Amino acid sequence: MFDFNSYPFAYGKPKASGLLKTSVEDFKVDEVLGFELTGEGEHLFLRIEKEGLNTEEVVKALATTLGKSEKSISYAGLKDRQALTTQWLCVHCPGEEIEEANLLQGQGWRVIESRRHLKKLKTGALAANEFRLILRELSEKFDVEERLEQIKLTGVPNYFGPQRFGYEGQNLLKAQSVLLGGGKVKNRFLRGIYYSAARSFLFNKILAERVEAKNWDKALSGDVMQLAGSNSIFSIELPDEMIATRLQNFDLSPAAPLWGKGQERASLEALNLQELALADYKPWCEALEHKDLERAYRSLRLQVEELTWAWKDDKTLNLKFRLVAGSYATTVVRELINT
Repeated sequence: MFDFNSYPFAYGKPKASGLLKTSVEDFKVDEVLGFELTGEGEHLFLRIEKEGLNTEEVVKALATTLGKSEKSISYAGLKDRQALTTQWLCVHCPGEEIEEANLLQGQGWRVIESRRHLKKLKTGALAANEFRLILRELSEKFDVEERLEQIKLTGVPNYFGPQRFGYEGQNLLKAQSVLLGGGKVKNRFLRGIYYSAARSFLFNKILAERVEAKNWDKALSGDVMQLAGSNSIFSIELPDEMIATRLQNFDLSPAAPLWGKGQERASLEALNLQELALADYKPWCEALEHKDLERAYRSLRLQVEELTWAWKDDKTLNLKFRLVAGSYATTVVRELINT
């Protein structure tokens, strides 16, 4: 019902085919915190390595091990089950010493580092994620190489990955029920996931319209621009040479809304494309506004930082790169190969 796997490609549909995640060791992710830990305070930060578990399953296991409520444990972001990942969990334990915290472990997870901090770990409090991927059974090596060079220079469209929408789009079906069908979800966490899926889907529709028009990485008249590494935005009337230079240097990128109530910042050509993309989804937009969600913005372009690669053989490629928090390695891979 919801088409979120066939968005247009920035550099045309890849010629190469290949395999990703043939094993969990082929997809490694490491969180990079956006701040330094102080070494003291009522919050214990645990860096956990996990395999075959998602973040919530690790939270439950850790809570059971420590004899604590799951509500006392926080995290910055969700990590896939089908990957070898390290991420930070934060345990609120004022006045309590957790002995041998570095030795805590369970089925599919173990603590590899621990340190105290003054403040709780909040959702989104990451600088980046570092990825190490292995792509296997590749064809069309020359096409892959050309695309890697282009991605290093220009980046990729900042699509939300299909995992955002749940297995076979179930999160979107739930969102539709809640937003348009009068469905009720008591669980606040799940309700937030469904709203987020809806906002992400609408963002992807706008981005796909821009990719189709080949201006996803360019400034248009009336565009909203976002500063790199920041939530700061500003609107422009007409792009100029200075904007073009800052775009080239990845200092700025055009942005589109994560829908909610708030002032419309786009105008002119940028607004026309946005309205065209969302023409069939006005009821979704209105419903999200009525849920008191504040409009936010997300960059249309994703810079693939520190991108390096090495061929193990003609059919096996090792990739390493860094992405800002909230972006998806799968959006990089989809521009390289058909998986």
